[in-house]
Amino acid sequence: EAVTMDTAAIMKDGVLMVPAMFFAESLSSDTSWDPFSKTVNISPLLAEGYENCATVVNVTGPNNEDFVATNLIDHNIETIWSNKGVTDVIFEFDQLYDLVAMEMMFNPSNERTAFFEVAYSTDGENYTTIISDGVADGTAYMEWEHFGFGDEPVTAKFIKYTAKGSDR
Repeated sequence: EAVTMDTAAIMKDGVLMVPAMFFAESLSSDTSWDPFSKTVNISPLLAEGYENCATVVNVTGPNNEDFVATNLIDHNIETIWSNKGVTDVIFEFDQLYDLVAMEMMFNPSNERTAFFEVAYSTDGENYTTIISDGVADGTAYMEWEHFGFGDEPVTAKFIKYTAKGSDR
């Protein structure tokens, strides 16, 4: 489908330059201008109900040829991360957050039960376990599963997800 831009793209020194607003809106993103650094910031719009979620800025974990840890946060349901055995993945947020729950999608979630542990940290060094015997029950297919953290929020800049295998 053809789309008309408010401002025309230009060719400069062999590089096609497209207006940032057009690019961001094409990706269903939001833009803001930082006049001090003269930088356009493009960030994804959050789905309804997820406006108050923590922003993940980094993920570290084991990578192999097909399954890299950054697949966990790439907003693409077609990419996955997988690993055999007990494995830690660390999610780092842009700031400290008071968290009450997390949602995860397991693949293929309706064919197996996954076992895991979740811990939180403010410094990335000292972790406190908040879910010790987590189980993704295997009943949902390509749907988010909700896991609460108890009665009180936990303050965290890091979440450590420990994959403990599955029943298959």
